[in-house]
Amino acid sequence: MAITYTAPSEPLAGPPGGETAATPPVIAATLARRRLLDIIERYCRRQIAGRSVLIAGHRGAGKTTLVKSAIEELRGRQHLGQAAIPLYVQIHGPDLLGGETVLGPQGDSAQSAAKPADGSPGTASGPNPTPAAGPAPADGTTKQKDRDEIDQALTSLRVLTIALHRAFVTDLGWSFERGVSPQQLEEARRPHKRRSDDLQELAAQLRLDFDDLVETDGLRWMWDRAGFLDQGVLRRDVSAEETGTRYFSKQGLLEIVAASCVSDSYARSVAKIDDADKFKAEAEVRQTHEIEKLAEKKELMNAVAGILAGGVAGGGAALAKNGPLAGLLFVVSAVVTTLLLNYTSVRSRSRTRSREKNIQWDRSVASLDLMLPLSIARVLDAGRAPVFVIDELDKVNEIEEKLERLINRLKHIVADRALFCFLVDRTYFERIQTISRVEPQRKEHTFFSERLYVIATPGQWRAYLQTILKAGTTPEDRLDLLALTYVLLARSKMHAIDLRREIEALPRNETSPSLLDLPDLRGPDLYRNLIYMQAVVEFVLEEDAVKRRLQRDPNFAQSMHDALYYLLRQWEQDKPPEVRPEKVEAYLQARMGTNESRRRVAQEGDGKGEAAGEEDDADRASLLSEVDFSGLFNSVLQAANLLSDHESFKTSIQDKVAKKTFGSEWTAVVDMIPAHPLLQKVGEEWHWKYDINANAVEVPEPEAVVGAAPAVLKPAAVQQDPVADTLNVIQEVEQVDAAIRFYTNDRLTLESLGSELRLLPVAPTYATFQACASQYRANAGAGPVEQTYASLTSDKSMIQEYAGLVRGSLAAMKRTILLGEFLSCERHRVRTDGPDQAGAPGSRLRSDMLRFVARNLDFARLRTPQIDAMLVEFDREFEKDESLVAAAFRLVHDRPAPLDRAWIQQFPLGINHAYQKVLPLILREAGDEDWVNAYFRGRANAMILHLRNRQPLRRLSLRDLRVLVTARLPSGFDVPAIHGDPESMPLLDYAEALSAARLYPTDAAFTLTAALLIKLGFGPQIEPLLFQNSTALRNEDVSDLFEAARGRFVPGQRVMVVLGGSPDTRVVLGENDFVSTRKGEGSHAGTWTVSQTNAVYPVHTTDIASIRIAQIPNAPPIVDSLAFTLEIHDEDVPPTSLWPVQIILLGIPPVGTPATLDDAVAMAKPNVA
Repeated sequence: MAITYTAPSEPLAGPPGGETAATPPVIAATLARRRLLDIIERYCRRQIAGRSVLIAGHRGAGKTTLVKSAIEELRGRQHLGQAAIPLYVQIHGPDLLGGETVLGPQGDSAQSAAKPADGSPGTASGPNPTPAAGPAPADGTTKQKDRDEIDQALTSLRVLTIALHRAFVTDLGWSFERGVSPQQLEEARRPHKRRSDDLQELAAQLRLDFDDLVETDGLRWMWDRAGFLDQGVLRRDVSAEETGTRYFSKQGLLEIVAASCVSDSYARSVAKIDDADKFKAEAEVRQTHEIEKLAEKKELMNAVAGILAGGVAGGGAALAKNGPLAGLLFVVSAVVTTLLLNYTSVRSRSRTRSREKNIQWDRSVASLDLMLPLSIARVLDAGRAPVFVIDELDKVNEIEEKLERLINRLKHIVADRALFCFLVDRTYFERIQTISRVEPQRKEHTFFSERLYVIATPGQWRAYLQTILKAGTTPEDRLDLLALTYVLLARSKMHAIDLRREIEALPRNETSPSLLDLPDLRGPDLYRNLIYMQAVVEFVLEEDAVKRRLQRDPNFAQSMHDALYYLLRQWEQDKPPEVRPEKVEAYLQARMGTNESRRRVAQEGDGKGEAAGEEDDADRASLLSEVDFSGLFNSVLQAANLLSDHESFKTSIQDKVAKKTFGSEWTAVVDMIPAHPLLQKVGEEWHWKYDINANAVEVPEPEAVVGAAPAVLKPAAVQQDPVADTLNVIQEVEQVDAAIRFYTNDRLTLESLGSELRLLPVAPTYATFQACASQYRANAGAGPVEQTYASLTSDKSMIQEYAGLVRGSLAAMKRTILLGEFLSCERHRVRTDGPDQAGAPGSRLRSDMLRFVARNLDFARLRTPQIDAMLVEFDREFEKDESLVAAAFRLVHDRPAPLDRAWIQQFPLGINHAYQKVLPLILREAGDEDWVNAYFRGRANAMILHLRNRQPLRRLSLRDLRVLVTARLPSGFDVPAIHGDPESMPLLDYAEALSAARLYPTDAAFTLTAALLIKLGFGPQIEPLLFQNSTALRNEDVSDLFEAARGRFVPGQRVMVVLGGSPDTRVVLGENDFVSTRKGEGSHAGTWTVSQTNAVYPVHTTDIASIRIAQIPNAPPIVDSLAFTLEIHDEDVPPTSLWPVQIILLGIPPVGTPATLDDAVAMAKPNVA
């Protein structure tokens, strides 16, 4: 058993900047996860301003992991960088709703917010100093309730602000450090080492500064010094021009503004800040006029002296022949000067105005009601979309009242300004659901924008398990992995944390820790009983009535899961299976919510207060409606009936597989179900037949009916020698195994005939039979009396069960061996180039032909009786010259004989001698080219029939099988096998068929190509080609293809998938033997199947050059008419396109390695330009 386990990394737990790396899923891809991804993406794209999302589930259901994984996935989508990528803001629920016990008393803040500093009446600055309150209080109780709401709102604002600050500055700091790290830069962009060291030191200093309060000018200096003012650090892949167009600013400035705003809000939360601005303005106007008389003698003498001086000067000027005018001028100036020097006039008028303004800024916690939305908006502008995740709310006492207080005061933030995810347990979710159902007018009905319940279907869990648990390459490994998934889901009850614990507890190989060291899961009843239990649960979940109910209300799935696991929980606890309504209802009510929760709903209803606790209100507020409980109880009863009749259960599964309601893997599950029931009904009571450890439990006899005739006593059968009888049974089985080993030279055994060829049921295994046989031989004694030992009963039961399965499969084994021997002869003749070198085929070729028969006749989809019935039909398909071979084939029925070494020597090896006698006649027909064309014609007709009735393709005929083992295409390679159910055929098979049709351009190949492309979703594109080439087609084919093309329309993308994997190779071994590798093996996309939503054209990477070759001479290449819209290239395929469409590469973000084509298209769609 080769199964490996790779533990997935927890989301958002890796190093900063590692979000873009493709990581395996850590939780099942549930409906809630897809819905949450859509909400977060729309929020990041600014298509919605905010949402309040209630995410509920049982404790340990993976709610936090779900949100983290969704955020991590979206952070890896490059296209969101143009808008904003999600920022995980984790908030501890008890801190958010804890009131004064978390961040200290807020009474001072509340009072200061409600009353101005000077004590006068009024309000603090701003339109909403405290979170919005309701109407005026009517009494003391209401006042106290309002005060409690305000105190809690203030505490919540502080917690939210601190969490936003820490998340944003951490992201910003690491982004800054990444931007200057030389390891993250291209060689051409790396700065000199000295500058690089300086920038890294600057980045480290920035991270330290973010732990304290930062100033705007300091941030600008750091951004400018590092060269980030234009491009910034949060949108490195978006051009500065595009950012400027969207946000009217440089990216670096947006980041500085956001960091400053967040830091300011943080300061208001953790510190008491006094911030005041004072302004004083004064204005004064002064004017003075004064007149002074010459009253003093001294002043008068000064005036006279001035006049005389002026006169003397004037006379001197006149005598100097300057004329009397100059003298007069000197005298006048002297007089005027004297007068001015001695004359003073004073007039005074004064006016003074003074204005003083004192602004006291409100930096209290109450101002966060305005600042927090502003911080969120600026963080969004900077390129991060904060997602507030309030976790651990189930640890909060009185969660209903406290959440109501929070939403009453802060709904304008938690629902309208940002995305808030409230993670609650099932009890609160059921309460809200009950209120919405009973009293939708109550305000709780509109508390949350979305309600998501975290629960996965069995298929989703199995898909998740198959991504972290990898099976080896053998069919046995794949079957063991399938069995392991059933055992794990049964033990964990499909609960996330229990499933993780079960996986971690699996035994590991000492030398290789990733390799699991598991016991035989398909043999002992200990594990098969669990598989039986889980299969019953999944079977009931697939019932039409249950599926319709879950489609109408997916949240009801948890109640259904609880109901279906009721019997398993009783079984594990060693309790009787009490399938009674009152017991089941009490169990479901206990799983859904407490009585206290239901009583609160009843008491709050209709405003009746305590009086609402009456019986009618309690019934009305019940968590389960009468209709729902009736459906749940019926499901429990159906599960009990299936557990009490294993044969009927197996038949029901086979019917659903035949109708394609169930997948083909259910055929293997049928084989794993034990050959006994687990329950038995005696009268009206149910009883276990086996306990959890697979020990038989005594079931009481039914009570005798009064008046009934006494039962006729019969003597018990006497077993002469039970030891000898059991040993004969063991020898019979071992004899068959020895014959298979002899024929294939130990290449195949009974074990591989069951797990690989499916000629035997896959459970129990031959290894389990051998272990029981060894224990019996060692402990039962020589007989005739059996020696008892601990596991005697279970060992004998297993020996008899496996021997019965071998006996029932003998005819199918013999016919498969005979058919394989005949085809081995055919293949051997082709390889040895005719009869000259003819001889017996080798053991490896014989083994390969047995696998060939089982694979191409789809044994995996059939039960052993169906396989044998199909093989009987080959009696009539041998050619007329092959009667000797046909006679040996018919003797399987006409002359039953043990499958031992003697039979191998007589019949299969005898076919080789018969074949040599008719070899010249066979050569005349088997290599005829008409056989190849007939093969393509038959496969085309089978595909057209499938397009009409959606049934699997008609099985391959004997001629078809001979063509597949002998014929060659022009390329020299084998004709591809086209068989099975086209719905589940891998794209690798479609690519092989399309490639073969291109290399064999006949009318039959064109018909097959058209039918294949219609099935792949290109009906509208093929329809006009049918008109153009109708003359090359048969009339009946044209009409059928037209009808199918018009009915096969898919609304999604038209995708070309280029398959990678290994190219086809042939390695020669010896003279006449070789090993071939199928083209495309190892392709990840090659395992995908047909989509109902997107059309797909698969092509091998080595065939791209030839896909334009016309299928019909002088006709245009079909592929040119398919109008592709998207190309998906497999891992390691070069990104070269033949058409101007978007190319998506698997194996790298944002697509990674999705499990289906639809998943790949959905992940690639947002990235299409």
